[in-house]
Amino acid sequence: MKKTLTAMLLLFALLLSACGGTGGTVPPENAGTDAGTAAPETAAPETEPTAALWADLPKTDLEGMAFVFLESERAADTGATFPHGDAETITANSINDAIYNRNRAVEAYLNCKISTIVESGNVKNKVLDNVDAGDDTYTAVLSDPLTMIDLSLEDALFNLRNIDTVRLDKPWYNQKQVDTFTIKNRLYYVCGDIAYSTLMFGACMIYNVDLAERINLPYIYDIVMNGQWTIDRMTEMTAGATVDLNGDGELLEKDDQFAFVIGDWGNLMNFQYSSDECFIRYDAAQDEFIDAFNIDKMSSLLEKMNRLFNDDNRGLKVTDYTAAFNTCRVLIRTAYVGSCVNHRDMADTFTPIPYPKYDEAQDGYRSMLTGSVLMLGIPVTVASAENAGLVIEALSEHSAGELNDATYERVLSYQTMRTEDALDILKVIHKSLIVDFGYLTLKGSGQQLRWVVGDLVKAKSTDVASFHAKYEDAVMKFYDDLLTKYEKLN
Repeated sequence: MKKTLTAMLLLFALLLSACGGTGGTVPPENAGTDAGTAAPETAAPETEPTAALWADLPKTDLEGMAFVFLESERAADTGATFPHGDAETITANSINDAIYNRNRAVEAYLNCKISTIVESGNVKNKVLDNVDAGDDTYTAVLSDPLTMIDLSLEDALFNLRNIDTVRLDKPWYNQKQVDTFTIKNRLYYVCGDIAYSTLMFGACMIYNVDLAERINLPYIYDIVMNGQWTIDRMTEMTAGATVDLNGDGELLEKDDQFAFVIGDWGNLMNFQYSSDECFIRYDAAQDEFIDAFNIDKMSSLLEKMNRLFNDDNRGLKVTDYTAAFNTCRVLIRTAYVGSCVNHRDMADTFTPIPYPKYDEAQDGYRSMLTGSVLMLGIPVTVASAENAGLVIEALSEHSAGELNDATYERVLSYQTMRTEDALDILKVIHKSLIVDFGYLTLKGSGQQLRWVVGDLVKAKSTDVASFHAKYEDAVMKFYDDLLTKYEKLN
C-alpha cells in the first residue's frame, strides 16, 4: 500500500513530463532541496509559453511596465517560506524556481518587469500611506483576509469585477471565495493559484500511517478516496487508539499514546466547515446577510464531536501538538497542509488527510482555508487597472500548472516522499478548498460564535441553541453595519 521513494520520484517525473502544468519549465532534478543548497548550473529558463497557455489572453505590449507586489511575510513554520510575488534567481528549490519561470515567461509575453517587496510589518498602513499620497508604487497587494477587508473598507482597492482583464470565472481563482466574498456585486480581493500558500493553508489533519498499521486500522487512503472519511468513521477508527503505555494509570502527553490531539480548542472549528455549515451568508437576491446557523444540524454535530473527542479519552489538548505528533505516539493531529514541514524528520510515515465529512451523504470534502491565506487586491492608485489585471491573469493561469505541481512536490519532499498516495490526497484537499466569509471577516463582540464547536466540546456540552442566542444579535449587527459600509464604496 505504501509506495517506495523511487516510485514516488518516477510518478512525479511522469506527471511533470506528461502534463507540464500549463506552461513554464520542469524544475531541476533536485528541486526539492532546501533554499540554502547551492544551485547547479542550469540552462536559461524557457520563457516562451506552450500553445495552450494564454490561448485566449491578448499578447499586449506593456512597454516595460513595472509590476510590483507588496506581500505579507509568512512565518517559517508554515512551509510558505519563499516570496510569492517574485523569485530573482534559480535556486534548485521547486517552488522558487516555478515562480522564477512563471514571472520570466510573463515578462517576455507582456513586456513588463515583475518584482516583489516582502513586508514583515504593517502592510495595511503601507498601502494606505501610498493611496493617501496618490503613489502607485505597489501594483498588487498580497495579504491576509483581515488586512484585505480593512483596505477595501477604506476604499483603497479596486473592485475586481470592474476590471475586464481579471477573468474571475477561471479555475485558477477559488470560485467559492469569488462567490461568497462578492457583496453588492463588489469583490475587492481574490485568492487562488497565484499564491502557492493557497495550497499550504488549506486545513487538514495529519495521520500517522505507520501507527495505524501497528494498531491494525484499515488503510486511510482507501477510506478517503472512496468518500467514506466521516466524523462517525473517525470516531470508529479512533476507539481504543488511546493507550496507557506505561501502565501507571494516568494518560500523560509525555508518556502515552493518543488517538487525536489538538493544540487549541479553536482547532475544532474546522469540523463545522468540513460539515458544510456556516453561520452567516450573503443573499445577493435579497441584498442582505442571512443568519445561516442551523441549530438542529449543529446540535447533531456537537453530539458527534463530544463522542469523538471526549469518549474513551480519544482527544487531548496538548501543549505542543507538533512535538507530540513527532513522538510517533499520536494517530491524528489537527493541522493545515503546510504543517507537514514540521514533521519531515519523524520516524513514522504520515500523510495529510482532509477533515472528515459530516456523513457520507455530503457531496464531497470541505477544506477550510485558514486566516493566514494570502489574498490579492489592486490599490486604487494604480495607473492602469486593466494592465495590472492582465499581468495578474497571465501569472494566475501559469501558476495553475508548474507552481501547483511544485507545491505538491515541495510539501511531499518534507515527508521524504515516503508514500505516493499522499500526492492523491493533497489533490483531494486542493479541490475541496473553501473560504468562509463569516469566519474570515467577523470581528467584535459576536466573534466567539466562530469557536462554537471548540468551546462546547471543551465544556462537554451540546447546548448549541443557547450559545448561538448569546451572540446572534452582535453578529447580525456587525454584518448589517458592514453592508452599509459596502454601499459607500467604489
